[in-house]
Amino acid sequence: MEEIIDKLLGSRLKKTQFLFLPEEKSNLDYEKAQDEFIDYYSRVGGVCSIYKYGKVSVCGLSDMDFIVVLDDNYRHRYGVRYDINYFSPLTQYLLIHPQLFISKSLMKNIVFFVDTSNLQKIWGEEIIFEQPTEQELKAIAILLQIDGFILSLPKLVLKPLLEEKINLRAMIANINRIKYAIGRLERITNKKNEIYSIFVEDFSLFRNSWLRNSKDENLKLLIIYLKKAIKIIYSLIKDFSEALDKENYYSSVFKNPSRLNIGFKVAEDVTYFEKDWDASGSFNSTINLFFQSRRYMQFLPLNFSYHLFQYTKINNKFANYIKERLFLNQDLDIKSNNQLEIKKAELINKHIEFLENGRIDGNAIFCHLGYRSNIKRFPGEYRYSNYKRWIERRLNFIKS
Repeated sequence: MEEIIDKLLGSRLKKTQFLFLPEEKSNLDYEKAQDEFIDYYSRVGGVCSIYKYGKVSVCGLSDMDFIVVLDDNYRHRYGVRYDINYFSPLTQYLLIHPQLFISKSLMKNIVFFVDTSNLQKIWGEEIIFEQPTEQELKAIAILLQIDGFILSLPKLVLKPLLEEKINLRAMIANINRIKYAIGRLERITNKKNEIYSIFVEDFSLFRNSWLRNSKDENLKLLIIYLKKAIKIIYSLIKDFSEALDKENYYSSVFKNPSRLNIGFKVAEDVTYFEKDWDASGSFNSTINLFFQSRRYMQFLPLNFSYHLFQYTKINNKFANYIKERLFLNQDLDIKSNNQLEIKKAELINKHIEFLENGRIDGNAIFCHLGYRSNIKRFPGEYRYSNYKRWIERRLNFIKS
């Protein structure tokens, strides 16, 4: 596998565009961005709380993650927008992406949606959270991470490299998120892996030094860490799959396991699940198929697909979304010892319905295996007077 990675990096990096160099920012910049975010959403009727999670570890590289909590009966009335294009350039830079919008009742189960480390209220009323047991937190960690392997790792590291267009700030963030996968594996197995720990520590030092290093030095080191990251990700996939088998979370019966073919499509990208998964073979297949078809296709262990079938056991919009994108060539009977899958599928569906009933556009729906709402924003939907007053307030706020 290492030889294939070296060959890939050697051939692609010569043609690769490196975009969006991280900019130097200060703690004060993050405070200003937070104040601007609160200033807007605290004025919106129906918003009852604003939370933030994660932490700013490196100014200029770290983004900001907020959760806007809305009343359960929230409906689109005030022309509120959910994208970030109307914020100041500074705030847009630090936010990077649209934030999470959720109802008050669903916020109580926020651990099912995102990794909420360092969660804290920054405006509004306090939410009383449900407290899962340690065993339930393990089960939730499994679901979050398997979905993460399908959606983000290795995809968000490999795909930009294959397409020869790397957003530097995004790539640094995507490599950095490997530490969350490592943390979830440690929670499930109750074991630490020294190789993983060293990688996390070394990459953290690299991130901390980015703004002090020269551009050439940073790119040289990033390529080294990119190579290490690919190896770590595939090693994590292997360890995670083995942990699932060891913990006996799933048992399955196939008519013909030797001819099993399971796939799942998100947008134009496809994930295939293999019975006899192998890291080198999987990586090689992804690379070769991309060169042949210009499409990203990845391969994961078979037991990473089982929870998808559990999601389809209920009859709702989210389950139907999964059914439409999940394909297999034979009957499959899966028994699960993870009792929280159905609960998560029901919570996700409630979230989708809440957002769509509130006319919250698709950019505000994430972490749901690529589900996107059909709701679109149109300029005519905004009350001109409210929008004009907001523009005036925002300009005054920026000036101050």
